[in-house]
Amino acid sequence: MYFTDGIEGLYEKLRTRRPHFLTTAQQEKLITFIKKNACKQDGGLLIGSDVLAYIKQEFNQNCHSDY
Repeated sequence: MYFTDGIEGLYEKLRTRRPHFLTTAQQEKLITFIKKNACKQDGGLLIGSDVLAYIKQEFNQNCHSDY
């Protein structure tokens, strides 16, 4: 902060982030799936539970809608 580091203490610091849940390749595959299935042939729409099921089936990753 300012009192200990002067003006330098006021500059924005780099922040560490949690690693991505899916790799870049997996993200691309998921994007393709969503674009391809956004509107279903029977007239329905792709919903969150469909995406979560796809992630579990294709990537064996457990997630929930709070992510």
